[in-house]
Amino acid sequence: MKKYSPIFYLVLLYTSFSMAQVVHSVQSITFALPQEAIKIANTNLNPNNIKDQTVIKYENIYKIDDMYFAITHPATGTMSNDHLDVIKTDHDRLMIDLEFVEVGQYKSSLEKINNNKVLIYYSFYDNVGDYFFMVLKNDNSEIFSGRIAFENQLNYTEATEILDNFLISVQFE
Repeated sequence: MKKYSPIFYLVLLYTSFSMAQVVHSVQSITFALPQEAIKIANTNLNPNNIKDQTVIKYENIYKIDDMYFAITHPATGTMSNDHLDVIKTDHDRLMIDLEFVEVGQYKSSLEKINNNKVLIYYSFYDNVGDYFFMVLKNDNSEIFSGRIAFENQLNYTEATEILDNFLISVQFE
């Protein structure tokens, strides 16, 4: 039986009051998603739909209401302390060049959540909202990424809540 840290159980208790959560795992990562999350195969997605295209290449896709939540398998190795900083700087520069920042369709942040380093991008383009995130284990030995894709800005608040609850629940073995 897997052992989870006491912090993980506190996070699950906290999130259970805001929305019912179910614990999932992908290799060495455990995390919580809303109980209505249904794992689907990428073959169920429409390659001609912009929202579906956002997550179609992921191995782990969950449908939550009208949104898709997807994550990669974790990669292992030694990453530098500034690994996410460099990625953020380069991506921010690209978004400025494409003028996404000026029209309010893009924002990014680096955060420390549950002792992990987290990079989050948010963009909205062609009526599809997209949260992209990368989570780096606190010892820089494991990293994974994922995204939440949704249509129309009305789902922004729900997508933000799902992402926040997910990120505080993430545990590496």
